[in-house]
Amino acid sequence: MNRHSPINRGLAAAVCALCVAPIFAADVAFYPVGQLPGGKANSQIRDAVLDDGEIVAVGFATQNPASTLNPGGAGDTAVTWTLRDGLAPLPADVPGMTPPAVTRNVTASAIASDGLDIAYRSLTDNSGQDVVAALATHHAKDITVIGVLPGMPMFSAAVAVSADGRVVYGFNANSSGQEIPFRWTPSEGMTALGLLPGAASGPPAGRATTADGSMVVGGAPSGPGGVGYVYRHGRGLSALPLAAGGTWTVAFAITPGGRLIAGTGDSAAHPSGEFLLWRDGKVEPLGLPGAQTATNFTNFGGLASAGRVLVTFDNSSSYLHNAYGWFDLKSVIEGAGVSLSDWTSMLAFGVSADGRLVFGSGFNSTGSEGFVAEFPKGYLLNYGRPAGCPAQDDDDDGGT
Repeated sequence: MNRHSPINRGLAAAVCALCVAPIFAADVAFYPVGQLPGGKANSQIRDAVLDDGEIVAVGFATQNPASTLNPGGAGDTAVTWTLRDGLAPLPADVPGMTPPAVTRNVTASAIASDGLDIAYRSLTDNSGQDVVAALATHHAKDITVIGVLPGMPMFSAAVAVSADGRVVYGFNANSSGQEIPFRWTPSEGMTALGLLPGAASGPPAGRATTADGSMVVGGAPSGPGGVGYVYRHGRGLSALPLAAGGTWTVAFAITPGGRLIAGTGDSAAHPSGEFLLWRDGKVEPLGLPGAQTATNFTNFGGLASAGRVLVTFDNSSSYLHNAYGWFDLKSVIEGAGVSLSDWTSMLAFGVSADGRLVFGSGFNSTGSEGFVAEFPKGYLLNYGRPAGCPAQDDDDDGGT
């Protein structure tokens, strides 16, 4: 483990995951992350970065075996994961507390690529219902409680963090369950971003901020009537343009420099929804993978290789989109020679900005389990390239 690892070695040794061997083939590696010992078979990875060639991932697991949470949908413990140390819980606001059997969704959502600071949510009491936005720092040994907006209930979440860990975005649920977005910095504290006209809820999407934290995208993935937005610090919220004939949008990803945004929305061509890309503020329809007839209003996905690679999931399947079209992600991995016969479904929550890591969860014979897939540089960018066509150069620094 290099010196930047966020894992506390003593803690990791005590809670090392039930290890599952990684699967390697044709320079593509697939890593099931296992489960917390003694817990429930329910884990998920929501972000991952390469730190000096080593994968550091974050997400959730289910520590309490009596948990009544929906497998695959939520967890009771925010975690980190590395290949060496497995799953390890992030610190809670109440140290040593075992999550109650009925616990609201507790997860780590994003990890800063520079300092490995982690945006997550922490339990604050033994009711399992008070959950507060938090930031883990100093190798995940310290917790900064971000808190809640004035007058709001004790249910907030941190979901996106700038590359240096200094800007965090999240949401605070009100008494009606509507999610109000916020921005936080150490010097300014929490600031509510408000909602666009016509929007009842507007959480930022997971990991969906620029490298400098000046922009974030989101919207309520609640179907018709949703308003996708981009927030620019100092300028406020703006609605994303609709596709031709469209009535709703939601955004789920943005490139590190903020030029491209990805999301979903309806259109005259796809009245039940399709994937969309906004480039310099102008909407470009991406259509649908061949197996799909509509989108599921997803707010999970990621852009890589300066926006030329899109990874997302919809209706229990995951997809890659690049210059050569749509591809089923499970087939992409299996096409490299990796056997995923034990995995009945895979949900990819995103991709690292360099296109090297894809992460999420799926169902196998043990239950719901998180995963990280590692690809060579340029692999996803050039997947499906017709014979005779020159390979695309993946030398962009991710700043687009």
